[in-house]
Amino acid sequence: TDARRNPKPALTTVSNLYRGDLYRTRKKPWPLVSVVVCAYNGEATLDQCLQSLTELDYPSFEVIVVDDGSRDRTYEIAGKYPTVRRIQVPNGGLSAARNLGIEAARGEVVAFIDSDAYADPDWLYYVVSAMDEHGAAAVGGPNLSPLHDGFTAQCIDESPGNPTCVLIDNERAEHIPGCNMAFRKDAFNAVGLFDAEHR
Repeated sequence: TDARRNPKPALTTVSNLYRGDLYRTRKKPWPLVSVVVCAYNGEATLDQCLQSLTELDYPSFEVIVVDDGSRDRTYEIAGKYPTVRRIQVPNGGLSAARNLGIEAARGEVVAFIDSDAYADPDWLYYVVSAMDEHGAAAVGGPNLSPLHDGFTAQCIDESPGNPTCVLIDNERAEHIPGCNMAFRKDAFNAVGLFDAEHR
């Protein structure tokens, strides 16, 4: 037979695997992820944050913006995105805002990103994959400053206290950085929500 007309099935399968994307190789459905963005007077950066979330290459997610008593256009900016759910409350602090986001979340996983940050298109893929790989209830990652963000941002990126400074090894850290963290929602049922005393 002509091998060009009758390729071996195994080779075709392997070839298709390497042409696939990150999401097609998972054997079970991807969980719904609720992305919570807490903002207080975030008009200068929120639009860029939300634009990055529209570019996430993840099959099942929702975005919730908690406007924590802003006195600027934060709530209005979030309204430019029709798929974003908005919650507006008097200022109660970051922990209280995060708790409202958790309570509103429909997802199995609740991910947090700061309103002055923006996400890589594959951010949620790596969050969910790390949870699965380690059987973890919570994961977090670094806060990297892109080179075009300027001198001040680069200084902050190199300063002590950045999430990369608390690494114990390549995958474990002393704590999960708040700017980029995710939790299985049922973990909050076991340990409780954020302590609202910490504003």
